[in-house]
Amino acid sequence: MANGKTTKSAVEKEMRLAERRLATIEKHSGAHLSINKDAILQNPNRAEVIRQLKNVRWSALKEGKGFSKDFINMKVDGRYWTAKAGWVETQTEVQGKDAVQLLKAVAHRESITGTVEKISISGEENIGKAIDYFKYFKTSEQYERYLAKQDKIVAYNFRQNLKDLINSGKLSPEEVKKMKKLVSMIKKDPRKWAKIIKDHKLYDIAGINLFDSDDLSEDIAENYDLIMETVEKELASNKEWQNYLKKLDADAKKKAKHEAMKSARKRATKEARKNVSKKYHSKINK
Repeated sequence: MANGKTTKSAVEKEMRLAERRLATIEKHSGAHLSINKDAILQNPNRAEVIRQLKNVRWSALKEGKGFSKDFINMKVDGRYWTAKAGWVETQTEVQGKDAVQLLKAVAHRESITGTVEKISISGEENIGKAIDYFKYFKTSEQYERYLAKQDKIVAYNFRQNLKDLINSGKLSPEEVKKMKKLVSMIKKDPRKWAKIIKDHKLYDIAGINLFDSDDLSEDIAENYDLIMETVEKELASNKEWQNYLKKLDADAKKKAKHEAMKSARKRATKEARKNVSKKYHSKINK
């Protein structure tokens, strides 16, 4: 800086720093970015250029700060499906004001949700839709309400499919009891179970769609053992579940004992009748 004026070398230095920071923005957004050196160096207001270049950073974007629309070049990956070719990979150029708005929107969504969600766009006509999508949540409370609603849908649909399993006629009476208890527990705490279902990908094991209870891509009864294996591990320290299993076991032993006693009585009765019959025929033969 000479005589109070911002020099070209000062702009170049800040431009190099901004260029390094693009890697962080790329990591969070999934975009391919580069500095538009020509546009920056041709701007006569060097002090303003430096001020705006300092905002070419992820933390500034999360604060809602932007920068000049022609400071960066931006491309984003995407893909779309066709029956003939399957998934087609694309790359869309995002220019000017749209590029800055889209990056700010992505940063905003991350600050609300706390999760990294990268951009995927196929075609310039979808840029506006992407900006609207990333700007959708205004507050963390709105996002939490959305998550709670989605979790209820996931838990409800999984429960409905387990009910189909219960009614399939392919489970033993004891297996049916376990399934009914599981359905009851999912209903009481849908958010907890939505997490378990998603973490262990139980919807894949069950062959169902998380958001469509009628979508069964395979026979869920075939995967009873896999579902219960996951459930047993997850509920290894759950008192309600473990107490229920103990009750089932106690009931089974009680039933077995009752059946054994019943069988013994039948054998005793049969033997007694046999003895009576022998005595009767013995008297007649005399």
